[in-house]
Amino acid sequence: MIRISISNAIKIASCLLVMAGGASGTIITGPYLQKVDRDRITVMWETEKPGESWVEYRLPGKEWQKAGSSEETLIHEVEITGLASERQYIYRAVTPPHRSPEATFRTAPPRGKSGFRFGVYGDSRSNCLIHTEVARAMESALGATFVVNTGDIVPTSKSGKKIFRQDFFQPLDGLLRETAIYVARGNHESTNPFFEAYLAHPVEGSGNESFFSFDYGNLHVIVLDTTKDYSEGSEQKNWLKSDLVRACADQDTDWIVACCHYPPYSSGGHGSEMTVRSELSPLFEAHGVDIVFSGHDHSYERIRQQNGVVYIVTGGGGAILYNQTKPMPWTVIHHKVNHFVTVDVTEKTLTLIAHGVALPGKDAVGTIDSVVITREPAWSPTAAAGPDRTVERGGRVVLDGSGSYDGDGDPFIFCWSQVSGPPVKLIDRQAATPSFVATENGACVFQLFCIEESGLESLGDRITITVQETVSGSEADPFEKQDGKADKDDPAGKE
Repeated sequence: MIRISISNAIKIASCLLVMAGGASGTIITGPYLQKVDRDRITVMWETEKPGESWVEYRLPGKEWQKAGSSEETLIHEVEITGLASERQYIYRAVTPPHRSPEATFRTAPPRGKSGFRFGVYGDSRSNCLIHTEVARAMESALGATFVVNTGDIVPTSKSGKKIFRQDFFQPLDGLLRETAIYVARGNHESTNPFFEAYLAHPVEGSGNESFFSFDYGNLHVIVLDTTKDYSEGSEQKNWLKSDLVRACADQDTDWIVACCHYPPYSSGGHGSEMTVRSELSPLFEAHGVDIVFSGHDHSYERIRQQNGVVYIVTGGGGAILYNQTKPMPWTVIHHKVNHFVTVDVTEKTLTLIAHGVALPGKDAVGTIDSVVITREPAWSPTAAAGPDRTVERGGRVVLDGSGSYDGDGDPFIFCWSQVSGPPVKLIDRQAATPSFVATENGACVFQLFCIEESGLESLGDRITITVQETVSGSEADPFEKQDGKADKDDPAGKE
């Protein structure tokens, strides 16, 4: 269970406070971290009046160093370079005559290295009290890595600086002093100019702060802007295609995660965004994306694995929660609850945990979902019907998946379906050995998936059965010879 004990008076004060100051350099927002990398990081803050931008930083026990500019500005952005990988630094933001309290940041691990945790949440707008609870719970659950917000961080595209401070930065103040954040643009800030002013996203590769990607250890993260054009031939889709090709070819990348605002699958109030599903999901599925995070619907939902991709809706950061409007067959779990998600990354697994956040006066929540995704499935089915078979029309055919196994011992169900050919009626399609009567000539292709209760599914295994008028000699129906079972010479049974 995650519960934050904060008095209502303190929380209300933290949300309603708009920091004021009369002297040049008074810091009213931040400092907060952006663009964490192996050898660099960006520190940002906002001051009441224009002033210089400096960051003093050092390794523990070492002398202070300094980076920045004497140019006077209100929103300050300082990139520190030449840092050591995976090291913790002490820093403070300086706009003379003021310095922020000391805080720490940690640089990213070397490319290819695993063993870290990151966070994801979204739709944090409109209720800074709830957002504060979620942010503080994340702060206690995350290391100094990074967090991604799936969008809708302020109420409207007309929201000014005061609302950005109140709805976004003040609730996150403790977390963002030591953890970098990336934000997928949502519809509520789709044309807000302060989105770019307050955030410094990586532009190397895309040349655009609305859609971009970055590497962290053995993880590649893609952040998309689904409020802008992503149709075939668009700048965003062309970039996404090239970025996915590069990530797939990168030997240091074990995992690919994508984040966007509109969900391709959702059973919440807004429902699935079918254009995202038709334009982007085929790219995710063809290029080995492991998880797609989205928001927009204010709930938590995990979608049954679709062609190897796990889809997550995480929109419980502060906006009013939504009910599930209509249960869908691909929904594994749905919760109407404030929450955030953590993902633990190793070389061979992604462990996703959805944390419900207990609010004052409400019942305790705790972990609402968890699932482990493996790099190579620890369990896979074998369709023991063997290689392509030829059978006589009118005969009964028994498909056999009884050789399927689950490497970690979790139970699963069988899911047989016909892919092509003259349609047949499969009896017991969720059993190991479904059967059908071959009533028409032609090649019938069947596919077997094994699906765990958690919603993870195996890679598909296909079997082709060719139905014709007569089978002669030694090529007679092998199913009849073996009492409906194929021989085990080819347990994989793949085409």
